[in-house]
Amino acid sequence: MVVKLGRWRIRQLAIPVGFGIVGLALVVAGILKPLPSYLVAAQDLMPGQPLASEQFIEVEMDLGAVSDGYVVSFEPGLMLSDFVAAGELVPTRLVQPVRTANQTLLRIVPAAQPAAIVQAGTMVGIWQVTEIEDISVPTMLVPAAMVVQVIEPDGLFASDVSHFEVQLSQDQATAVITAIAADLPLFMVPIS
Repeated sequence: MVVKLGRWRIRQLAIPVGFGIVGLALVVAGILKPLPSYLVAAQDLMPGQPLASEQFIEVEMDLGAVSDGYVVSFEPGLMLSDFVAAGELVPTRLVQPVRTANQTLLRIVPAAQPAAIVQAGTMVGIWQVTEIEDISVPTMLVPAAMVVQVIEPDGLFASDVSHFEVQLSQDQATAVITAIAADLPLFMVPIS
């Protein structure tokens, strides 16, 4: 009888000890899990200048819910639209493609809200629609343009359609401005 009680006590202790070991292993695994890395400016970064990898350092930190708002990796061919001081995180909203002397930004308010996938960095085609003898005729103005920024409507009397800043060549901008001046409806279609 004494032997049976001893075995019973060992079994009673084995279950909580086993759960304790598993719990401790999970805590240690959570502590040892690496944090995500974000880019921090290694020097003052001026707007409009092409970015280089040596201008950044990677810092591991947990930003929680705001993590999507900051840059995690460097890609060539980008610039900032505003000043970022040394030691600051780089917000994704400030990162834009480098513009050459032949390129410009133009804000477009399309006649209809484009697909939800159209965000900063999306390539879109820009179309106009003209009425010829009561027939709507769509015409492609710009086969491919990059969306640089999406400005959501704000205010009491704001429309339901977002505004889009797109990067265009001078010739493309001329065609779009001509359509806007003629009060023709413009549409933006994402392209792959």
